[in-house]
Amino acid sequence: MQSHLQTSRYSRWAGGLNWVKLKHFYEKRDFLPIWLDNGRATLKAEVLRDVMVSADREGLDPTEYHAPAILAMWGAKSARSLARLELLMTDALLRYGVEVNVGYQYPQSVDHDWHVKPRQINEVAVLEGALTAENTLEYLKALSPPHQSYANLKQTLAYYRLLMLAGDWPLIASGPSLKIGMHHPQIPLIKARLFREEYLTVNDDVESDYFDQSLVKAVRQFQANYGHEVDGIVGRRTRQSMSVSLLDRISAIKHNMERWRWVPRDLGQRYVMVNMAGYKLDLVERGESVLEMPVIVGKTYRAAPAFIDNIDYLEVNPTWKVPPRIAKEKFLPKLQKDANFLAKNQLRIYDSWGKKAKEVNPENIDWHKYNENWLPYKFVQQPGKRNSMGLVKFMFPNKYRIYLHDTPQKNLFKRYVRTLSSGCIRVSKPFVLANKIMESEKNWSGKTVESLLGSGETKVIHMREPLPVYLMYWTAWVDEDGKVNFRNDVYQRNKQIVISKEMTFS
Repeated sequence: MQSHLQTSRYSRWAGGLNWVKLKHFYEKRDFLPIWLDNGRATLKAEVLRDVMVSADREGLDPTEYHAPAILAMWGAKSARSLARLELLMTDALLRYGVEVNVGYQYPQSVDHDWHVKPRQINEVAVLEGALTAENTLEYLKALSPPHQSYANLKQTLAYYRLLMLAGDWPLIASGPSLKIGMHHPQIPLIKARLFREEYLTVNDDVESDYFDQSLVKAVRQFQANYGHEVDGIVGRRTRQSMSVSLLDRISAIKHNMERWRWVPRDLGQRYVMVNMAGYKLDLVERGESVLEMPVIVGKTYRAAPAFIDNIDYLEVNPTWKVPPRIAKEKFLPKLQKDANFLAKNQLRIYDSWGKKAKEVNPENIDWHKYNENWLPYKFVQQPGKRNSMGLVKFMFPNKYRIYLHDTPQKNLFKRYVRTLSSGCIRVSKPFVLANKIMESEKNWSGKTVESLLGSGETKVIHMREPLPVYLMYWTAWVDEDGKVNFRNDVYQRNKQIVISKEMTFS
């Protein structure tokens, strides 16, 4: 893993300070102090000190902002110590102002599948803003992301740290599936684990080895918040989630707080948010989810990158231009075994990918001449219920060829792990989504979709106002009921995000 100095957005020099920036800043001020007045710290200095000391509330490391040294020198009398204190505080804010706002790290240095353009910030402007602000504390608080989701995670981080004061919670080892009516030696330990996270209360019989109704209810709530099948049975997947330490859950919260620093501060009044790790889509209006539905996302080796785009138009009865990779890897072997594969799947063949490509009679093609390295033909699946795009597609043209679309395989939405697609996002309620996002369009109604579907022809519906779509990756969040949710890091994108070491108590 890269060191903090390698991944931090803020460069430092010998002695742990950025002497170049400090020299440039103080030269403009004739080397006059900004935090000291007649050898004593100002009120603004006291505010800054307290914010740096409490940087861990933002999931950051106070030592990165000289908090121990600032505390040690506070109240110093000698001119040398006061000068050092002055420089430490300025350097701390120059760095903190950047990292609490736009992220501790450059996103793509630690997550190569993150393709959101990093925001830029002028750290000197942030410093000068703190000096002129009427309320320094409110100014510094406003540097952190303004999103409610970030604030919720921040509050959750504080709560889980309180839990950590009593040490780690019990970790549940592998074992048999346990359900209501059973006795087992592990059940008291499972109850103790659920009690720590407040799924059980002091009124429940937490010491008994009997799987009672209160435990069923607690397990079901736990499963819902951890993305498992809600059956009230402590099976393999539920056990796996119960075997993750409290410290690792705290790390997941901090990973996601860092990701929120990477996104734009203004997401817009209306947008689609896809959480690939949570297999979920939300249509958000004025900060509230007005429509939510399950989605299917890319397989672990064909995951969509995280990026932002705009839905410009919809396609009803879409065709599907089969990506060359899928044609070579999936279709060619089937063609070599089954001559009727094309007809069964309503596929047409063209001699190239050019605009003037001509349709080819597949009976004249010897498929055994080709292999996964060479297949010059373009495959186009015609509209219909068997089309892999389903009956409607939400288009935001991008270089990754990733879209939202319907699917004929509705049964797959019943699964709780839905890394099943070749990269695109399959939505479970495409017509509900289409009507909801188009309801502000003139003369649009549910019957509009029905009439277009009935034609059997591909129809393009342009939107007057493009709708932002965010393909994001959240493995921890707080839902509308105030419950923290965790999901597995299915794409292993958290591993390289550097977070501060958590203090533990025994």
